[in-house]
Amino acid sequence: VSLGGTWAAQSGNPAAATITNAGAVSGMSANGTYNFIYTLNGCTDTVSVIRNAKPDAGTNQSICAPTTTATLTAVSLGGTWAAQSGNPAAATVTNAGAVSGMTSNGTYNFIYTLNGCTDTVAVIRNAKPNAGTNQSICAPITTAALTATPSGGTWSAQAGNPAAATVTNAGAVSGMTLNGTYNFIYTLNGCTDTVAITRNPEPIQVNLTPATICENQSLTYNDPSGTNGT
Repeated sequence: VSLGGTWAAQSGNPAAATITNAGAVSGMSANGTYNFIYTLNGCTDTVSVIRNAKPDAGTNQSICAPTTTATLTAVSLGGTWAAQSGNPAAATVTNAGAVSGMTSNGTYNFIYTLNGCTDTVAVIRNAKPNAGTNQSICAPITTAALTATPSGGTWSAQAGNPAAATVTNAGAVSGMTLNGTYNFIYTLNGCTDTVAITRNPEPIQVNLTPATICENQSLTYNDPSGTNGT
């Protein structure tokens, strides 16, 4: 490098960039190749600064445990992927964007590099919520209470239940007017768990006559409902 000369921006640059004699360039507001001329003792040399476009690593994603994989899709093709240091677990990513190894919950960051420029995308692995324990009720009961952990999610009735039961976000179920198994879905941070409530038929009260039998005698009763009870 020869000191003591002067700098000038070459005409035809992508934008009206300027340069001081100390070599400080500003105004490269458009992508492309910028040329700058250095003059010393009537002689010149030219240097280029290439402003590349920032790549687009795509949209942030969320997954739910126990899933450990994801697929990243960059908008700008032809670059390379790398996992950022400090992720919750030692996840890896191929240059095709296939992520694996996200074995712990948390936010994983992945860096996409193209033409020396980078962009970062995140994959958040959320914990699977727990919708609680399956329950059984007996007709004519039509209600129940659901308790999920952690709190803060929303409840909904699964399609195809025996009757049009409803559930509030507090877990209060009503409308189980028919016997059968009702499924309810608990959603938190985009992740779901399902719990079942089975409504069983009401037992039949049997009045036997005679009510008393003697030793070595037997009594047989056939349940017309077809329900086996004790």
